[in-house]
Amino acid sequence: MTTGIAKTFKTLAESRNDGAVAILGRILDGQSGMLAREATNALLARSGKAAPREILVRWLRLDPSLRALAAAKPGRLTGVSRDALLAADRPECESAAAAILECDDFEQFSLLAKLVEDDRYPHSDLVDNLLVSLADRLYDGATSLDNYVRQRELQRVRNHTVETLQPLVERYGKHRRRPALEAYCALARRENSVLRRVLREPREAAHEETCDVLLNCPLVGVIHLLVSFLDDPYAPLPALEALARRYDRPFLKELTGRLASPPPRAVVENLRRIESIVWLGTDFAVIDDLDEVSQGGAVRLAAASGMQKPEVLDLLEHVLTYGNVGGRRAASNVLPGFDDPKATELLRKALDDPDPEVQANVLAHLRPRNVQGALATLVAMVESPHDMVREAAREGLEEFNFERYLRTFDSMDADVRFTTGVLVKKVDPQALHDLLRELTAMSRTRRIRALAAAEAMEAVVEVEEPILELLRDSDHMVRAAAAQALGSCPTTAARDALRDALLDRSVVVQEAAENGLFRLAEQVRQQRGDHDLKTQNAIGAVEATEKSGRTYVLDRLSAATLARLSLGEEASR
Repeated sequence: MTTGIAKTFKTLAESRNDGAVAILGRILDGQSGMLAREATNALLARSGKAAPREILVRWLRLDPSLRALAAAKPGRLTGVSRDALLAADRPECESAAAAILECDDFEQFSLLAKLVEDDRYPHSDLVDNLLVSLADRLYDGATSLDNYVRQRELQRVRNHTVETLQPLVERYGKHRRRPALEAYCALARRENSVLRRVLREPREAAHEETCDVLLNCPLVGVIHLLVSFLDDPYAPLPALEALARRYDRPFLKELTGRLASPPPRAVVENLRRIESIVWLGTDFAVIDDLDEVSQGGAVRLAAASGMQKPEVLDLLEHVLTYGNVGGRRAASNVLPGFDDPKATELLRKALDDPDPEVQANVLAHLRPRNVQGALATLVAMVESPHDMVREAAREGLEEFNFERYLRTFDSMDADVRFTTGVLVKKVDPQALHDLLRELTAMSRTRRIRALAAAEAMEAVVEVEEPILELLRDSDHMVRAAAAQALGSCPTTAARDALRDALLDRSVVVQEAAENGLFRLAEQVRQQRGDHDLKTQNAIGAVEATEKSGRTYVLDRLSAATLARLSLGEEASR
């Protein structure tokens, strides 16, 4: 901008001659771009109401960039907008309403509240729309995280506005203007005493309409208010009823998002009070249309609610069959909480789900429910390519661990040692590490027991090196046990070590080495039986005992009982 033009607009902005206002107005009408911007700034810089009125009367046809200049100066149009609202001219009122909204002129709430109760005001529809829209903008600004300082300021404005609108709620029977309730509910918090009284007392004039606002009003503030009642330990029943009946998309997104993770206790207590949820009935069209997060939240909502168990199980079955990943994961997570034959069948069905998290969620619950083939399934899942599935399978087979196996090893007969050892090696990821520790223990008894356990677990090949070292142990009984174990290790190193042991100074060791070489030769002609066969034998033994209605652990069993069973201590279920 040239110096001359700048001086001209500076003069027009500072001149005491009211004719300057008319000149600037004509520039706005006939110019655009830089000249229009300078004219707008000059009008905003002048004192009095005449200059901003020139902007207001042209508001609806002003370029958005020029309106933004006015909006950047809060309060500059407040006075003339107030006068325009009180005027009888409809176009002027419409311009004022548009300017108030675009400039976030929240000071006008007090005037709007008075106009709501003025039954002689001719533009009530305009006031109603402005009141609702301005409340929506205030809520959006007060809850925005973009500017913390601005947010705190607008929170104070929000609190003051709620106090301003509160009398409209209390005197609703006189004016019957629903938009006043919508604006109030959009800004009020659930702790508000007047709001709680209106919801709890059917005799209140605003009771029925306020309940309908919670049920149908699309304002974001109203939706957030309704969902916030879930966290209220003393939530009014009408609010919970509205929660159960409402199912527009924005509301469902907010509600199910609130339940994207397992809900806290206060939320669960409120959900139990809801015995029927309209959109979770027999028609699953609504839930089928939800995204992964929302569908998962809907499943948690149904499971925690007071809905009839058959209805919830029907929903879970539908989601497990046709739902998206988020819904199926949530369904598999809540399903174990239902003690019902159908729930057990759904758990079994969930094992075939392609998502590993769904499989992992149900694995640990198979054996407690006596699902047919549970043990075989868990053992098979130990070799899953997914970490979470393997971990869940091991949790379901927690009694098959090396520590417990070793503790009862001496009381087991040979068959039980082998069948259980195969499972322990397969299930316990620390088994080989713990076995190595035992093989290098200071105690002679522990080393001998570890050698026998290595053979029973078919783990001799994996721990061959320390066993070869034990073949040179100072104790001849340890050397003999090592020779015995190497008889099941078909490697060149093991054969060479056993041949050398034939020259051991101890006859016991020589005999053990000879026996070991003989066994290795036999393996060449006829394999002793592969790993999978031993696993199946062990599984069959355990399942046979579980069908009898008993549970066994690896503690304090007699040798006679252990000969019959695949693992430890017998205890009644």
